[in-house]
Amino acid sequence: MNPNKKPKTMFVLIERAAHLIFLNLIFVLCCIPVITVGSAFTALYAACRAAYKGEPCYRLFFQAFAASFKRATLAWLLLFPFILFFLLDIGLVQTSLPGLILSGVLLLVCLTIASTLFLYYSCFEGTLWELFKSSAILIVTHPIQTILLTLLAWAPLAVLLIAPMWFVKLFSLWLFVTFSLAAVVGLLLLSAPFKVMAGTEE
Repeated sequence: MNPNKKPKTMFVLIERAAHLIFLNLIFVLCCIPVITVGSAFTALYAACRAAYKGEPCYRLFFQAFAASFKRATLAWLLLFPFILFFLLDIGLVQTSLPGLILSGVLLLVCLTIASTLFLYYSCFEGTLWELFKSSAILIVTHPIQTILLTLLAWAPLAVLLIAPMWFVKLFSLWLFVTFSLAAVVGLLLLSAPFKVMAGTEE
């Protein structure tokens, strides 16, 4: 066994972890204006894919952010009013259990469309209609993977709704780790269907 192999492997793991932490921080900062959430998610997925492969990722994040800004922002602006409506409905309006469940399910649907669409857009080009259509196909054909992707990507939002105090306690986790780690897991979850799609496009 090569004695240099283990230290080298540890160095690679630490380096990639550092990349993911920095990307998570950049992502959070880029989401502050709210309107940029769509392009920030798209850029995060593209950059985390590169970071996971050990490729340069910081410049790629900003390149993907700029390249996807128009279409990803438009997609986000179409989805955000529904997301905001169901969030307010759950947090301020609904008092009955059936109403909360219904609003929760509809909110999950909207967030799943958003998560899947931005992940797809980070890997493939397409018109706005093609992005929504492809994300819908992915959700129907791979519901478990896309729901897991959504739960991971929007975990802070769920914690904020269910246990606000825990959201504050875990703030450093959201700031440095959660989103980039969720992006990597999401990319792995949907790697198989994406390979099929890539082959179809060719």
